[in-house]
Amino acid sequence: MFKNTLLMLSFLLVFSTVMGQKRIDAIQFRGVKNLDEGFTKKRLYSTEGSLVDAVKIEKDLMLLHRLAVVAKADYVLEEASENTVVLVFTIVENSTLIPDVNFWTVGGKLSGKVGLYQHNFLNRNILLGGFYQYNGKHSYGATVKHPYLFTAKMGLQATFLSWTSDEPLYFGEHSASYEYKNKSVELLGLYQKDQSNSFALGLNFFNEKYQYLNGADAVLEKPLSLDVNKYMLKFNYEFSNVRYDYFLQNGIANSLYIQSVVANKSTSQDAFYIFWNDFKYFKTLNDKLNLAFRFRAGLATNKKSPFSPFVLDNHENIRGVGDRIDRGSGTLVLNSECRYTVFNTSKYSVQGVGFVDFGAWRKPGGSLKDFTETDNMKLYPGLGLRFIHKRIFNAVFRIDYGIGISKNASRGLVFGIGQYF
Repeated sequence: MFKNTLLMLSFLLVFSTVMGQKRIDAIQFRGVKNLDEGFTKKRLYSTEGSLVDAVKIEKDLMLLHRLAVVAKADYVLEEASENTVVLVFTIVENSTLIPDVNFWTVGGKLSGKVGLYQHNFLNRNILLGGFYQYNGKHSYGATVKHPYLFTAKMGLQATFLSWTSDEPLYFGEHSASYEYKNKSVELLGLYQKDQSNSFALGLNFFNEKYQYLNGADAVLEKPLSLDVNKYMLKFNYEFSNVRYDYFLQNGIANSLYIQSVVANKSTSQDAFYIFWNDFKYFKTLNDKLNLAFRFRAGLATNKKSPFSPFVLDNHENIRGVGDRIDRGSGTLVLNSECRYTVFNTSKYSVQGVGFVDFGAWRKPGGSLKDFTETDNMKLYPGLGLRFIHKRIFNAVFRIDYGIGISKNASRGLVFGIGQYF
Protein backbone atom coordinates (compact mmCIF):
# COMPACT_ATOMS: atom_id res chain seq x y z
CA MET A 1 0.00 0.00 0.00
CA PHE A 2 2.77 2.40 0.99
CA LYS A 3 4.68 1.53 -2.18
CA ASN A 4 1.65 2.27 -4.38
CA THR A 5 1.08 5.58 -2.61
CA LEU A 6 4.72 6.56 -3.09
CA LEU A 7 4.55 5.74 -6.82
CA MET A 8 1.36 7.80 -7.16
CA LEU A 9 2.91 10.79 -5.39
CA SER A 10 5.99 10.55 -7.62
CA PHE A 11 3.78 10.44 -10.72
CA LEU A 12 1.77 13.46 -9.59
CA LEU A 13 4.97 15.39 -8.84
CA VAL A 14 6.42 14.70 -12.29
CA PHE A 15 3.06 15.40 -13.97
CA SER A 16 2.62 18.72 -12.20
CA THR A 17 6.23 19.74 -12.99
CA VAL A 18 5.80 19.01 -16.69
CA MET A 19 2.44 20.75 -16.83
CA GLY A 20 3.98 23.75 -15.08
CA GLN A 21 6.71 24.09 -17.70
CA LYS A 22 6.32 26.41 -20.63
CA ARG A 23 6.74 25.52 -24.25
CA ILE A 24 9.13 27.12 -26.72
CA ASP A 25 7.09 29.14 -29.20
CA ALA A 26 10.10 30.17 -31.29
CA ILE A 27 13.91 30.09 -31.34
CA GLN A 28 15.73 33.25 -32.36
CA PHE A 29 19.33 34.45 -32.71
CA ARG A 30 20.51 37.97 -31.98
CA GLY A 31 23.80 39.53 -32.96
CA VAL A 32 24.39 37.23 -35.94
CA LYS A 33 25.57 38.27 -39.39
CA ASN A 34 27.58 35.27 -40.54
CA LEU A 35 25.67 32.38 -38.94
CA ASP A 36 23.10 30.50 -41.02
CA GLU A 37 20.16 30.51 -38.58
CA GLY A 38 18.09 27.83 -40.30
CA PHE A 39 21.10 25.56 -40.66
CA THR A 40 22.03 26.05 -36.99
CA LYS A 41 18.48 25.52 -35.66
CA LYS A 42 18.43 22.02 -37.13
CA ARG A 43 21.43 21.10 -34.98
CA LEU A 44 20.11 22.38 -31.66
CA TYR A 45 18.74 20.06 -28.99
CA SER A 46 15.97 22.54 -28.15
CA THR A 47 13.15 22.63 -30.72
CA GLU A 48 10.18 24.88 -31.32
CA GLY A 49 7.05 23.41 -29.71
CA SER A 50 8.97 21.42 -27.08
CA LEU A 51 9.03 22.08 -23.34
CA VAL A 52 11.74 24.34 -21.98
CA ASP A 53 14.58 22.09 -20.84
CA ALA A 54 17.55 23.69 -19.07
CA VAL A 55 19.74 20.65 -19.76
CA LYS A 56 19.09 20.84 -23.51
CA ILE A 57 19.73 24.60 -23.55
CA GLU A 58 23.08 24.04 -21.81
CA LYS A 59 23.97 21.48 -24.49
CA ASP A 60 22.97 24.02 -27.15
CA LEU A 61 25.34 26.58 -25.65
CA MET A 62 28.20 24.07 -25.71
CA LEU A 63 27.39 23.25 -29.34
CA LEU A 64 27.31 26.94 -30.31
CA HIS A 65 30.65 27.62 -28.61
CA ARG A 66 32.23 24.92 -30.78
CA LEU A 67 31.35 26.86 -33.94
CA ALA A 68 34.27 28.93 -35.18
CA VAL A 69 32.02 31.92 -35.82
CA VAL A 70 30.84 32.11 -32.18
CA ALA A 71 33.05 34.05 -29.75
CA LYS A 72 30.47 33.99 -26.94
CA ALA A 73 26.91 32.66 -26.64
CA ASP A 74 24.22 33.16 -23.99
CA TYR A 75 20.44 32.92 -23.89
CA VAL A 76 17.30 34.55 -22.48
CA LEU A 77 13.71 33.31 -22.25
CA GLU A 78 11.22 35.97 -23.30
CA GLU A 79 7.49 35.71 -22.53
CA ALA A 80 5.41 35.02 -25.62
CA SER A 81 2.09 34.11 -23.95
CA GLU A 82 0.86 32.70 -20.68
CA ASN A 83 2.22 29.23 -21.52
CA THR A 84 4.92 29.90 -24.12
CA VAL A 85 8.29 31.63 -24.36
CA VAL A 86 10.74 32.67 -27.05
CA LEU A 87 14.21 31.14 -26.64
CA VAL A 88 16.69 33.82 -27.73
CA PHE A 89 20.37 33.01 -28.18
CA THR A 90 22.55 36.13 -28.00
CA ILE A 91 25.70 35.71 -30.06
CA VAL A 92 28.97 37.63 -30.23
CA GLU A 93 30.55 36.64 -33.53
CA ASN A 94 34.15 35.94 -34.48
CA SER A 95 35.81 36.93 -37.71
CA THR A 96 36.56 33.57 -39.35
CA LEU A 97 38.65 34.51 -42.42
CA ILE A 98 42.12 34.03 -40.96
CA PRO A 99 45.43 34.73 -42.74
CA ASP A 100 48.47 32.64 -41.82
CA VAL A 101 51.62 34.70 -42.37
CA ASN A 102 55.05 33.96 -40.92
CA PHE A 103 58.60 34.96 -41.83
CA TRP A 104 61.93 33.81 -40.40
CA THR A 105 65.61 33.49 -41.32
CA VAL A 106 67.59 30.28 -41.71
CA GLY A 107 71.33 30.59 -42.31
CA GLY A 108 70.90 34.27 -43.14
CA LYS A 109 68.26 33.53 -45.79
CA LEU A 110 64.69 34.79 -45.56
CA SER A 111 61.97 32.14 -45.41
CA GLY A 112 58.23 32.53 -45.20
CA LYS A 113 54.78 30.97 -45.06
CA VAL A 114 51.53 32.48 -46.33
CA GLY A 115 48.08 30.95 -46.06
CA LEU A 116 44.41 31.79 -45.82
CA TYR A 117 41.69 29.83 -44.01
CA GLN A 118 37.94 30.41 -43.90
CA HIS A 119 36.50 28.58 -40.89
CA ASN A 120 32.87 29.42 -41.70
CA PHE A 121 32.60 28.95 -45.46
CA LEU A 122 29.04 29.48 -46.77
CA ASN A 123 28.14 30.41 -43.13
CA ARG A 124 27.91 26.69 -42.33
CA ASN A 125 31.00 25.99 -40.22
CA ILE A 126 32.89 24.60 -43.23
CA LEU A 127 36.69 24.90 -43.14
CA LEU A 128 38.35 25.79 -46.44
CA GLY A 129 41.93 26.93 -46.83
CA GLY A 130 45.50 26.37 -47.87
CA PHE A 131 49.10 27.55 -47.54
CA TYR A 132 52.39 27.98 -49.40
CA GLN A 133 55.79 27.87 -47.68
CA TYR A 134 59.26 28.63 -48.99
CA ASN A 135 62.40 28.02 -46.93
CA GLY A 136 64.74 27.22 -49.79
CA LYS A 137 62.26 24.42 -50.61
CA HIS A 138 58.64 24.59 -51.74
CA SER A 139 55.76 23.25 -49.64
CA TYR A 140 52.02 23.72 -50.05
CA GLY A 141 48.74 22.21 -48.95
CA ALA A 142 44.96 22.58 -48.98
CA THR A 143 42.11 21.26 -46.86
CA VAL A 144 38.32 21.27 -46.80
CA LYS A 145 36.29 20.05 -43.83
CA HIS A 146 32.49 19.83 -43.98
CA PRO A 147 31.23 18.33 -40.67
CA TYR A 148 27.62 18.19 -41.90
CA LEU A 149 27.99 17.18 -45.54
CA PHE A 150 25.74 14.11 -45.35
CA THR A 151 23.56 14.58 -42.27
CA ALA A 152 23.37 16.73 -39.12
CA LYS A 153 25.98 14.38 -37.61
CA MET A 154 28.07 13.07 -40.52
CA GLY A 155 30.58 14.83 -42.72
CA LEU A 156 33.87 14.59 -44.60
CA GLN A 157 37.36 16.07 -44.54
CA ALA A 158 39.84 16.04 -47.45
CA THR A 159 43.46 17.21 -47.30
CA PHE A 160 46.30 17.45 -49.81
CA LEU A 161 49.89 18.12 -48.73
CA SER A 162 53.21 18.49 -50.53
CA TRP A 163 55.95 19.05 -47.94
CA THR A 164 59.71 19.42 -48.24
CA SER A 165 62.09 20.16 -45.35
CA ASP A 166 65.50 19.35 -43.92
CA GLU A 167 65.09 16.90 -41.03
CA PRO A 168 67.60 15.70 -38.44
CA LEU A 169 67.75 11.94 -37.90
CA TYR A 170 69.57 10.40 -34.95
CA PHE A 171 71.90 7.41 -34.87
CA GLY A 172 72.79 7.01 -31.21
CA GLU A 173 74.93 10.02 -30.29
CA HIS A 174 75.30 11.06 -33.94
CA SER A 175 72.89 13.11 -36.05
CA ALA A 176 72.57 13.51 -39.80
CA SER A 177 70.63 15.94 -41.95
CA TYR A 178 68.25 14.59 -44.61
CA GLU A 179 66.04 16.24 -47.17
CA TYR A 180 62.53 14.97 -46.45
CA LYS A 181 59.66 15.00 -48.96
CA ASN A 182 56.09 13.94 -48.29
CA LYS A 183 53.19 14.05 -50.73
CA SER A 184 49.87 12.88 -49.33
CA VAL A 185 46.13 12.76 -49.92
CA GLU A 186 43.88 12.15 -46.92
CA LEU A 187 40.16 11.44 -46.68
CA LEU A 188 38.39 11.25 -43.31
CA GLY A 189 34.79 10.42 -42.50
CA LEU A 190 33.46 12.53 -39.60
CA TYR A 191 30.76 11.61 -37.09
CA GLN A 192 29.59 13.88 -34.28
CA LYS A 193 27.60 11.78 -31.81
CA ASP A 194 26.58 14.74 -29.65
CA GLN A 195 27.93 18.09 -28.43
CA SER A 196 30.76 16.36 -26.53
CA ASN A 197 31.75 13.28 -28.57
CA SER A 198 33.07 13.09 -32.14
CA PHE A 199 34.88 10.50 -34.25
CA ALA A 200 36.98 10.47 -37.42
CA LEU A 201 38.02 7.47 -39.49
CA GLY A 202 39.85 7.39 -42.80
CA LEU A 203 42.88 6.77 -44.99
CA ASN A 204 45.99 8.73 -45.88
CA PHE A 205 47.93 7.74 -49.00
CA PHE A 206 51.43 9.19 -49.13
CA ASN A 207 54.91 8.95 -50.59
CA GLU A 208 57.96 9.54 -48.39
CA LYS A 209 61.45 10.37 -49.63
CA TYR A 210 64.61 10.84 -47.58
CA GLN A 211 67.87 11.97 -49.19
CA TYR A 212 71.07 12.12 -47.12
CA LEU A 213 72.71 15.56 -47.01
CA ASN A 214 75.46 15.51 -44.38
CA GLY A 215 76.43 14.48 -40.84
CA ALA A 216 76.98 11.26 -38.88
CA ASP A 217 80.11 10.45 -40.88
CA ALA A 218 81.15 7.83 -38.31
CA VAL A 219 77.92 5.87 -38.87
CA LEU A 220 78.63 3.64 -41.86
CA GLU A 221 75.25 1.84 -41.94
CA LYS A 222 73.12 4.97 -42.22
CA PRO A 223 70.69 4.96 -45.19
CA LEU A 224 71.59 7.34 -48.02
CA SER A 225 68.13 7.49 -49.56
CA LEU A 226 64.61 6.16 -49.12
CA ASP A 227 61.59 6.30 -51.43
CA VAL A 228 58.48 4.50 -50.18
CA ASN A 229 54.76 4.55 -50.94
CA LYS A 230 52.63 4.03 -47.85
CA TYR A 231 49.10 4.26 -46.59
CA MET A 232 47.88 5.10 -43.12
CA LEU A 233 44.64 4.05 -41.46
CA LYS A 234 43.59 6.71 -38.95
CA PHE A 235 41.10 6.74 -36.10
CA ASN A 236 40.48 9.78 -33.87
CA TYR A 237 38.11 10.16 -30.94
CA GLU A 238 37.46 13.56 -29.33
CA PHE A 239 35.63 14.27 -26.08
CA SER A 240 35.11 17.76 -24.70
CA ASN A 241 32.86 19.34 -22.11
CA VAL A 242 34.97 22.52 -21.98
CA ARG A 243 32.94 25.68 -21.50
CA TYR A 244 34.24 28.94 -22.93
CA ASP A 245 33.95 32.55 -21.83
CA TYR A 246 35.87 34.07 -24.72
CA PHE A 247 39.45 32.86 -24.01
CA LEU A 248 38.73 31.50 -20.51
CA GLN A 249 38.21 27.73 -20.41
CA ASN A 250 36.64 25.44 -17.84
CA GLY A 251 36.24 21.65 -18.08
CA ILE A 252 37.99 18.58 -19.48
CA ALA A 253 38.85 17.36 -22.97
CA ASN A 254 40.39 14.15 -24.26
CA SER A 255 41.78 13.26 -27.69
CA LEU A 256 42.69 9.70 -28.71
CA TYR A 257 44.68 8.96 -31.88
CA ILE A 258 45.37 5.50 -33.32
CA GLN A 259 47.25 5.03 -36.60
CA SER A 260 48.51 2.08 -38.60
CA VAL A 261 51.11 2.71 -41.32
CA VAL A 262 51.70 0.10 -44.02
CA ALA A 263 54.33 0.32 -46.78
CA ASN A 264 53.81 -1.18 -50.22
CA LYS A 265 54.80 -4.81 -50.68
CA SER A 266 57.89 -3.99 -52.73
CA THR A 267 59.69 -2.81 -49.57
CA SER A 268 60.88 -4.77 -46.56
CA GLN A 269 59.26 -2.41 -44.06
CA ASP A 270 56.76 -3.95 -41.63
CA ALA A 271 53.49 -2.38 -40.54
CA PHE A 272 53.96 0.41 -38.05
CA TYR A 273 51.50 1.32 -35.25
CA ILE A 274 51.18 4.61 -33.37
CA PHE A 275 48.99 5.50 -30.41
CA TRP A 276 48.80 8.64 -28.32
CA ASN A 277 46.29 10.28 -26.01
CA ASP A 278 45.98 13.90 -24.87
CA PHE A 279 44.05 14.63 -21.67
CA LYS A 280 43.39 18.32 -20.91
CA TYR A 281 41.98 19.94 -17.80
CA PHE A 282 41.02 23.61 -17.49
CA LYS A 283 39.88 25.43 -14.36
CA THR A 284 38.69 29.05 -14.22
CA LEU A 285 39.30 30.26 -10.65
CA ASN A 286 37.96 33.78 -11.21
CA ASP A 287 37.54 36.28 -14.06
CA LYS A 288 41.32 36.63 -14.40
CA LEU A 289 42.95 33.35 -13.38
CA ASN A 290 42.81 30.23 -15.57
CA LEU A 291 44.71 26.99 -14.86
CA ALA A 292 45.46 24.61 -17.74
CA PHE A 293 47.03 21.13 -17.86
CA ARG A 294 47.79 18.65 -20.64
CA PHE A 295 49.01 15.10 -20.14
CA ARG A 296 50.17 13.21 -23.23
CA ALA A 297 51.02 9.51 -23.36
CA GLY A 298 52.10 7.81 -26.56
CA LEU A 299 53.63 4.56 -27.77
CA ALA A 300 54.66 3.30 -31.20
CA THR A 301 56.08 0.13 -32.68
CA ASN A 302 59.39 -0.16 -30.85
CA LYS A 303 62.06 -0.46 -33.52
CA LYS A 304 65.65 0.74 -33.32
CA SER A 305 65.19 3.24 -36.13
CA PRO A 306 66.06 6.90 -36.76
CA PHE A 307 62.50 7.37 -38.08
CA SER A 308 60.73 7.02 -34.69
CA PRO A 309 57.60 9.21 -34.66
CA PHE A 310 57.70 11.09 -31.33
CA VAL A 311 59.90 14.17 -31.61
CA LEU A 312 61.30 16.36 -28.84
CA ASP A 313 60.46 19.84 -30.08
CA ASN A 314 59.80 23.43 -28.99
CA HIS A 315 56.44 23.59 -30.71
CA GLU A 316 55.19 20.11 -29.81
CA ASN A 317 55.91 19.49 -26.13
CA ILE A 318 58.83 21.22 -24.34
CA ARG A 319 59.24 24.98 -24.77
CA GLY A 320 62.88 26.09 -24.94
CA VAL A 321 64.34 22.68 -25.75
CA GLY A 322 65.05 23.38 -29.45
CA ASP A 323 63.69 22.24 -32.80
CA ARG A 324 63.32 18.48 -33.31
CA ILE A 325 66.38 17.66 -31.19
CA ASP A 326 65.56 13.98 -30.60
CA ARG A 327 63.14 11.17 -31.43
CA GLY A 328 61.64 8.29 -29.50
CA SER A 329 59.22 5.37 -29.76
CA GLY A 330 57.33 6.43 -26.64
CA THR A 331 56.50 9.69 -24.89
CA LEU A 332 55.10 10.98 -21.59
CA VAL A 333 54.56 14.75 -21.36
CA LEU A 334 52.92 16.99 -18.74
CA ASN A 335 52.39 20.65 -19.62
CA SER A 336 50.99 22.96 -16.95
CA GLU A 337 50.11 26.64 -17.23
CA CYS A 338 48.83 29.40 -14.97
CA ARG A 339 47.24 32.05 -17.21
CA TYR A 340 46.51 35.46 -15.65
CA THR A 341 44.66 38.24 -17.45
CA VAL A 342 46.62 41.47 -17.04
CA PHE A 343 44.63 43.56 -19.56
CA ASN A 344 41.08 43.16 -20.82
CA THR A 345 38.69 45.18 -23.01
CA SER A 346 35.67 44.24 -25.11
CA LYS A 347 37.97 43.31 -28.04
CA TYR A 348 41.50 42.81 -26.72
CA SER A 349 43.13 40.95 -23.85
CA VAL A 350 46.63 40.17 -22.64
CA GLN A 351 47.53 37.18 -20.48
CA GLY A 352 50.71 36.57 -18.54
CA VAL A 353 51.60 32.88 -18.35
CA GLY A 354 53.79 30.86 -16.03
CA PHE A 355 54.42 27.29 -17.20
CA VAL A 356 56.26 24.09 -16.42
CA ASP A 357 56.87 21.49 -19.16
CA PHE A 358 58.03 17.99 -18.26
CA GLY A 359 58.68 15.12 -20.64
CA ALA A 360 60.21 11.64 -20.75
CA TRP A 361 61.00 9.51 -23.81
CA ARG A 362 61.56 5.88 -24.67
CA LYS A 363 64.55 5.52 -26.96
CA PRO A 364 64.04 3.72 -30.30
CA GLY A 365 64.35 0.01 -29.53
CA GLY A 366 64.47 0.77 -25.79
CA SER A 367 62.32 -0.43 -22.89
CA LEU A 368 59.66 1.15 -20.70
CA LYS A 369 62.40 1.64 -18.11
CA ASP A 370 63.69 4.44 -20.34
CA PHE A 371 60.89 6.63 -18.99
CA THR A 372 62.55 6.55 -15.55
CA GLU A 373 66.08 7.38 -16.74
CA THR A 374 67.07 10.97 -15.97
CA ASP A 375 68.98 11.24 -19.27
CA ASN A 376 65.65 10.75 -21.08
CA MET A 377 63.81 13.43 -19.07
CA LYS A 378 63.39 17.16 -19.69
CA LEU A 379 62.10 19.79 -17.23
CA TYR A 380 61.58 23.34 -18.49
CA PRO A 381 59.84 26.07 -16.47
CA GLY A 382 59.24 29.45 -18.10
CA LEU A 383 57.18 32.57 -18.62
CA GLY A 384 55.09 33.83 -21.51
CA LEU A 385 52.60 36.32 -22.88
CA ARG A 386 49.38 35.94 -24.85
CA PHE A 387 48.03 38.79 -27.01
CA ILE A 388 44.38 38.02 -27.75
CA HIS A 389 41.81 39.48 -30.14
CA LYS A 390 38.46 38.37 -28.75
CA ARG A 391 36.52 38.85 -32.01
CA ILE A 392 38.77 36.81 -34.32
CA PHE A 393 38.73 33.02 -34.22
CA ASN A 394 41.85 31.58 -32.54
CA ALA A 395 43.54 35.01 -32.67
CA VAL A 396 46.09 34.39 -29.92
CA PHE A 397 49.70 35.45 -30.53
CA ARG A 398 51.94 33.48 -28.18
CA ILE A 399 55.44 34.17 -26.86
CA ASP A 400 57.10 31.78 -24.38
CA TYR A 401 60.59 31.60 -22.91
CA GLY A 402 61.58 28.23 -21.48
CA ILE A 403 64.67 27.44 -19.39
CA GLY A 404 66.02 23.92 -18.88
CA ILE A 405 67.11 23.24 -15.31
CA SER A 406 69.34 20.23 -15.95
CA LYS A 407 73.10 20.49 -16.57
CA ASN A 408 73.98 22.02 -19.97
CA ALA A 409 70.28 22.41 -20.78
CA SER A 410 69.18 24.81 -23.50
CA ARG A 411 66.85 27.78 -23.25
CA GLY A 412 64.96 29.77 -25.81
CA LEU A 413 61.99 31.71 -27.14
CA VAL A 414 59.03 30.02 -28.80
CA PHE A 415 56.50 31.95 -30.91
CA GLY A 416 53.16 30.66 -32.14
CA ILE A 417 49.51 31.26 -32.97
CA GLY A 418 46.86 29.96 -30.56
CA GLN A 419 47.28 28.70 -27.03
CA TYR A 420 50.06 26.12 -26.64
CA PHE A 421 47.36 23.54 -25.88
